[in-house]
Amino acid sequence: MIDNTPPDGCINIILSHSASSWELRISNCEKIRNGILKMIPAMPAFSSIYNYGDLWTVKKIIRLHGGKIIGYGYGKVVTYQVIMPKYFQSQSEADTGMALSVKKQKVYLEETVSTAEGKSRTDKKESKSCILLVMADKKYSDYLRMTLSEYFRCIVLDAPDRIISASVQNNPDVIVVDETVNGVYGEELCSKVKADKAIANIPVILLIKSADNESYLSHVGSKADRLELRSANIWKFRTDITMLIDNNLVRQERMRRFIADTVAPTLPEKIRKDDACLKFINKVRQLLEQNLAEESYTVDALSEDMGMSRTAFYNKMKKMTGQAPADYMLTFKMERAKRLLASQDYSIGEIATMLGFCDSRYFAKRFKEACGICPSKYIETIIG
Repeated sequence: MIDNTPPDGCINIILSHSASSWELRISNCEKIRNGILKMIPAMPAFSSIYNYGDLWTVKKIIRLHGGKIIGYGYGKVVTYQVIMPKYFQSQSEADTGMALSVKKQKVYLEETVSTAEGKSRTDKKESKSCILLVMADKKYSDYLRMTLSEYFRCIVLDAPDRIISASVQNNPDVIVVDETVNGVYGEELCSKVKADKAIANIPVILLIKSADNESYLSHVGSKADRLELRSANIWKFRTDITMLIDNNLVRQERMRRFIADTVAPTLPEKIRKDDACLKFINKVRQLLEQNLAEESYTVDALSEDMGMSRTAFYNKMKKMTGQAPADYMLTFKMERAKRLLASQDYSIGEIATMLGFCDSRYFAKRFKEACGICPSKYIETIIG
């Protein structure tokens, strides 16, 4: 603009506002003083100005706050128009409304995740939630850390090879991964996080530059929980992070309760009150636990380890539990199967081996017969 302005010309700046936004116009046109300049079509080459220098950074910051910058030109006349929402410029009612909304979400979460013992699981909510920003773009990471630090504890990591160790060490509530980090693609880092059993439950946001359909589809295999534009409105970005954290806490609590409800003790009350019966059943369960992976561990082997004949053992188990020994052994294994499936630490094939089944197909068949649902659907039911 300075280069296009003649020596006897001047650059005019006009600041105005409406009920919802502020508007800044900068132009080297005299007529803009009176506000009568008609904005004319953009110059074909104008968009290239955004691609270098500090103006590109300015444009990103403006867009992150929900605003926009537009360039117009005709001949040597150049005009910039910057429009910003009012809530960015001051602590307006929009700011207050957002704070109240977040506060209501926290109250709802604390009520939702109360444990059966009456203790509220709000330890993590008492302090700021932690976000791990995995990115090498220092200007962008500094900006995100500055704007989000009021609401979250932000940790920046620019070494992609340390993403696993840093995640384990800091236990973040959300991991935000840039599209590329020092030559490593973000979707590769997301897949790496989701493949690690220790941190796979942490929600991951993958930042992308383009919003077209092809770009979205290219990241299908990233395993990220959410795709977010690098130029997303900072308010939307913060809200998405908050929702991911809250939903993940609720999902974990729902899983815990689901397991507690479905894997309840199978011992009748009369056994729990009879010391002799309880001692007998506990010994049975101990032997089953020790031989859980042994496919050849049958009722005959169990009754022998209990020091009883098969008939005597059958009659005593039937009287105590209402189940034949073979049925009780299967029920015991299915209890363990539910816990292992819910933990998501092992594949279905690994669980089948751990429980002494010949293969995953046979395990899935017996699980469905006992529980009325196949193992994969059981996992989906728990994690939603």
